[in-house]
Amino acid sequence: MDSTISKEPKVRPGYKMTEVGVIPEDWEVHSLSSLVKKTIRYGVVQPGKYFPNGCPMLRSQDYSKGWKGTINMHRVSQSIEAQFQETKLKKGEIIVTIVGAGIGQIVEVPEWLEGAVLSRSTGRISVNENLAYSKYITFFLQSSLGKDQILLGIKEGAQPVVSGTDVGNCKIPLPPTLQEQKRIATALSEVDALIGQVDKLIAKKQAIKQGAMQQLLTGQTRLPGFGQGKGYKMTEVGTIPEDWEVTSFRESFSFVSTASFSRAEMAKEGDVACVHYGDLHTRFGFFLDLGKEDLPMVKYEKAKRYTQLQDGDLILADASEDLEGIGKMVEIKNVKKPGIAGLHTILLRDKSQNFVDGFRAFIQDIKPVKASMERLSTGLKVYGISKRTLEDILIPIPPKKEQKAIANFLIEVEGQLESLNFKKSKLQSLKQGMMQELLTGKTRLI
Repeated sequence: MDSTISKEPKVRPGYKMTEVGVIPEDWEVHSLSSLVKKTIRYGVVQPGKYFPNGCPMLRSQDYSKGWKGTINMHRVSQSIEAQFQETKLKKGEIIVTIVGAGIGQIVEVPEWLEGAVLSRSTGRISVNENLAYSKYITFFLQSSLGKDQILLGIKEGAQPVVSGTDVGNCKIPLPPTLQEQKRIATALSEVDALIGQVDKLIAKKQAIKQGAMQQLLTGQTRLPGFGQGKGYKMTEVGTIPEDWEVTSFRESFSFVSTASFSRAEMAKEGDVACVHYGDLHTRFGFFLDLGKEDLPMVKYEKAKRYTQLQDGDLILADASEDLEGIGKMVEIKNVKKPGIAGLHTILLRDKSQNFVDGFRAFIQDIKPVKASMERLSTGLKVYGISKRTLEDILIPIPPKKEQKAIANFLIEVEGQLESLNFKKSKLQSLKQGMMQELLTGKTRLI
């Protein structure tokens, strides 16, 4: 009797093992390149100068954080447009980012973008609708099942890049009929529609918050109970209420030394939490709750020479890949474990006690402060601001009671935004779970 134990994974009846995992017996695996009607390719490599009336050219930054319309898109000359007729876009075609940090991002061409040309950072996938349903392919490529395959083709250089051939090599498990593909796409589209509704609420609440910050943090609008009988005065930062003061970062804050540990020197385990500048840009809002956040750690022996974080401290990012992110700050609260500020950060400690807890976090969005940071930053691909430059930036400040009222109002709005973002996150998790079920045939919609 053969006592050998088979190492082949068990496959339930009606399913089969393939190179993309277990799928129904009546599904087939196709390479993406076999399902398209046009070669998967990129576009303009040297776009030249901007032509106001030229053809829009699609770059990855035009959609990486959501579509913003054509107003900020680069426009190429008629001669370049003529050379790249084959890259002109049509509604519903699929776009994939093939150069840079966002490799693998997938979007569909909206109607208003028809006729635009591709750039070097973008590739077009034009599905043959007789062979596959384009929306189904979109969802598959957006899923981890598709994106992981695209990322396997990355080649490192000055920038990471994947080729059209690499993208075309992606293996797609395909239901046998277009009807089943459409049912799957429709189910996922319904979740996308719910996410879109939440996105609109988030955008509306963001606009309310931005408007409130513009008005309240400059004193143009006063909350009830503040400013009665008071006028305005002209100062170095413009017109502010006459009962407000003007200070500077140098007068208000101590500039505390920070660590310079790289990501490679941090781990999940250690003795001291370390706040890296990348986390400031991607993980936190206005506040960092040190008692709750799961931060990268370093050993005590490495961290002991650096100043420990305290409640009320501000950590400021002194470098950013975009101008908007320069001077991003978080206010530290709930210090229940040792922590330090890390690479490309400036640690600010309120030595003057000019500010109440909660208000410091919003200094970054005071209009003259933000404008000064952007004006004084340096760099081309990466922007930076130095301690010496920061010291002289002026800050208009209300009386402490008004600071507290402003902070409470903005924190309440921020809490509403957090709730909406949490709802969006839950819907995105639901979508990912549905993708795993529907795009592999574990659950059938027949």
